[in-house]
Amino acid sequence: MNRMSLALRLIRVVLAAEGVVMSWRTLRSTRSLEIGREHGDQSVKDAVALTPQSRLFGVPNGLAAGGYLGFMLALAASGLPERNRSARALSLILAWLSLGVSVYLVAQLLFVLKRNCPLCLRAHSLNLALTLAVTARAATEKP
Repeated sequence: MNRMSLALRLIRVVLAAEGVVMSWRTLRSTRSLEIGREHGDQSVKDAVALTPQSRLFGVPNGLAAGGYLGFMLALAASGLPERNRSARALSLILAWLSLGVSVYLVAQLLFVLKRNCPLCLRAHSLNLALTLAVTARAATEKP
């Protein structure tokens, strides 16, 4: 494995690991907000995490992201995309699909909800960086 591949693998591992941690924190925060809402706490009524946009097909965004990022972390940590063309293609497809979801969610946040959510924007930025790292890795493949 050359230095570029190793560096891109390390970047993918770090980004995916950070994403898993962020997803876990998001899930904990969302649950706390839900409990607050159940107990009548009016201060949580405008929380982004309690909007319909905070769920993808009924699944909390933090859980969906955690599953995706956990899978990407396992792929990057195992080094399978460096050895297997199918794993490399799968990670590339998943990364771009996930980025499409991120673009949709950012549009919802900014243009539908008209809210600022620094954690959301950080998570989507991390997803963009991971997609670029996965794409860069795929581009370094020798024919």
